[in-house]
Amino acid sequence: VLRDLLISVTDPVLILPEVELNTVWCMLDLLYSGRCVASQQDRSKLVNLLSSLGLATVLDNLEIEAQNGQQSLQDHLGNTISEKGSATFKLSPELDCKVCGVKFHARQAVECFFHERDCKGNSGKSLPLLSK
Repeated sequence: VLRDLLISVTDPVLILPEVELNTVWCMLDLLYSGRCVASQQDRSKLVNLLSSLGLATVLDNLEIEAQNGQQSLQDHLGNTISEKGSATFKLSPELDCKVCGVKFHARQAVECFFHERDCKGNSGKSLPLLSK
């Protein structure tokens, strides 16, 4: 019965064990809009999820808008992870491919991820850019 169920699935499914749905929604907001609001509990969960999925470029360009002002992710995690309330995660206006340096708008985080993966797969060879 399980085999038949798995064969009948036509859309890809990503299973993220031990990841809460709220964390996934926050990640999707961040990837598609460049911003998300995360509670104190969700901050580290979101960072762990992004890291686990290999979204280093997103993590490197992540900023936090908290009550005490805007700061980098590293500063925030090092100093104020215990801060109460919610904070807004925000991507820098531009993301850069770490391999070839192509720039992407914050709302193109997913495209940047796949582009960078393809660049690494091609040993850093330049890839043609698709016009949008």
